[in-house]
Order: sequence, then structure tokens, then C-alpha cells
Amino acid sequence: MEKPSPMLEFQGPADRTRRWTGLAQGLPNLKQEEWKYVPIDALLAHVYPQSDSLLPLNQRPRPENLPQGIRYLSVSEALAEKIPGILKALNHLQVAHFDGMATLFLPAINSEATVLWIPASDVPHPDIALLPSIKQPNQTADALLVLVQAGAHINLILPKEAQSSGFSFIYVGLEDSANVSLHRDLSGSDAAFVMSHLEVLLANAAQFKLAQYLQGGSAQRHAVQAHLCGPQSVASMASLQFAKPGDQLHSWVNMVHQSPHAESHQNIRQLALNSGMSSFTGKIHVALDAQKTQAYQHSAAMVLEEGGRTYHRPVLEIYADDVKCTHGATTGSLDEQALFYLQARGIPKPAAKRLLIDAFIEDCLQAFHPDLQAALRSEIAKSLQ
Repeated sequence: MEKPSPMLEFQGPADRTRRWTGLAQGLPNLKQEEWKYVPIDALLAHVYPQSDSLLPLNQRPRPENLPQGIRYLSVSEALAEKIPGILKALNHLQVAHFDGMATLFLPAINSEATVLWIPASDVPHPDIALLPSIKQPNQTADALLVLVQAGAHINLILPKEAQSSGFSFIYVGLEDSANVSLHRDLSGSDAAFVMSHLEVLLANAAQFKLAQYLQGGSAQRHAVQAHLCGPQSVASMASLQFAKPGDQLHSWVNMVHQSPHAESHQNIRQLALNSGMSSFTGKIHVALDAQKTQAYQHSAAMVLEEGGRTYHRPVLEIYADDVKCTHGATTGSLDEQALFYLQARGIPKPAAKRLLIDAFIEDCLQAFHPDLQAALRSEIAKSLQ
């Protein structure tokens, strides 16, 4: 049977023919607002599996010196051993609404994903760094399920996640009072086309913190969806997007408040140099029963050179009537008055510019693990020279 093309023709007004991507296959298409600024055709050409059957997932290498008690195994092994949390994760994947490519790879994710199981502990677990999978020929995806038991506390570091083209799926399930900080370095190589979906499930009083850095690549698009399922749960996100000349960086975030007395924060910073493009679409969804929700979103962008482009699309979807929800978006360039003030006090213009840029992004950088901060600061400094 011939595989249907991901490109479909659509007859529009005035007999104009327009192309929509993947309408018949549940893939992203240009009618969806959250994909409005994304070069979908280019991403699909590099990430979409051109095969009659679903390709197997690439496997992440086993972390070195894995702390005692923490398990790193396959889905089949986790099911055979009845690892706590695996059935809950797989059941959620069956009913969740995914954005983009995750639906396409769902059968493979359910059977071939790697599982990182974090047991309960009275003290924080040692930090774990997970290297990206090594892409095999004609294999474009990998998947990781992180199952965090009640009361566990851990930092997870994902370096070099965007060095080669492909799609990555990550699920993080937090049981009661679990605490996870996830640090992602999405610095892409110049030719990489990268997509990812991060799905997070928070139980009672669980806390999840995400820090991610986007830079480089021909095109990157990363989705984050957090479900605050338990009272007193807290989800926080800090994202820094630095579009160098020719870069296309896009992020989509959906904070889904399903339970009362939960809290979420989104703090986004975007930088764009000449011909660089960065976009952010962020939604706060508050369900009917999620009273006493507190949700905050702020996206700020700085266009550093003429020709740079940044976009924001904040969305509030609120069905409860006793909530505190705010959002804001600002775009500008370097403050000429502040620049003049610094120069008037003897600071050279290049150093003054760097001070203003550093002040603009420092709040986001502080959210990253110390092991990543130095590398990110060096990368930013090099790109601003």
C-alpha cells in the first residue's frame, strides 16, 4: 500500500491552491495557530519517517555511575517487573492530547521507550546527566519515560539535545510531593532540524521546574505540556531562546490546571540577531473545578539587530471563577537611554550593550543547573561578538 503523502492540496478562495501539511495523518498543519510561524515542510522533510512502517526508536545510552536504587530499563522490562508508575504513564499516553509528532510515534513510545525510575528517598538523589541518543540511519526519534516516586527529589540534566535532526519525546510523571528539576541544553548544530514534546504529570504537592535554552539549528520546535493534577502542585518554566542569523526557534507551552490550589509560572526570554526568528505560544488552561489556581506567564523579547524577528502568542483559557491568572508580552530593542547612561560613566559601547543584554537574560540563566550555566554563558558571549 502506498504511503500517503504528508502534503495535501487545498482549494482556497478565488481558486487559489494552498498546501496544508499532514491533514489526513494528524500531523501539524498550517491551520493550527500554534504552528503559525513554524517551517513545517522543512521539519517534516527531516524528521518525518519516510517508511511504510513505523521506524524503531533510537535508544539513549545508559548513564554512567547510576546512583544506587535508580533503575534504567525498557518499557517491556518495566511492565514485566511491575515497576510502580509505568501503567499510569502508559495509560496517560493513550488519552492525552499531543501536539504535533508525538501521536505519530505513540505506538513505538508505548513499546520501545526507555524508562528512568526514581525511587522514593528521604534525601535528594544525586544529579543525573542523560546523553542524547545516537541517531541511526533512517531512524529519527527517541523516547524517555521518567517515573518519580513519592517524595523523591532529583536534578536531571539533558545536554546537547539538539545536535542532530530528529524528534524526541519525554514524559515525566511525579507522584505525591516529588520534586524534579529538568535542565535542557537545546543548542543545535547549524544544519539540524529538531522537534520535541515534553509531557509532565504532577500529583499532589509535586513540584516540577524546567529550564531550557534554545539556540542554533536550521529549525527547532519544542512543545511542553504540564498537567497539574493534584492540589498544591507547582510547575515552573524558564526558557531562553537566542536566534542567531538564520536560526528559527519555536516553542509551545500548555499549562493545564486540573486541580484546585495549584500554581504555574512561565518566564520566557527571546533574543534575535539579523535574520534570526524566534516565536513563543503559551497557554494557561484552567478547568472548571480548578478553583484557587494561580498562574503567571511573561514573555519578553529583545531584537538586537535589524532583520531579527520575534513573536508572542499568550493564551488564557479559564473555566473557573476564583483564580489569579496573568500574562504579558513585551518586545523591544536595546534601551538607548540606558546605553547612553552607561557610556557616560566610562563604559565602552560594546561592554555597555553586553551589560544590558546580560541583565535582560540573567533571570532565566539563574534557573539553570550550575554545570550548564558556564557553558551557556560562554556560548552566548561567543554569539554576541
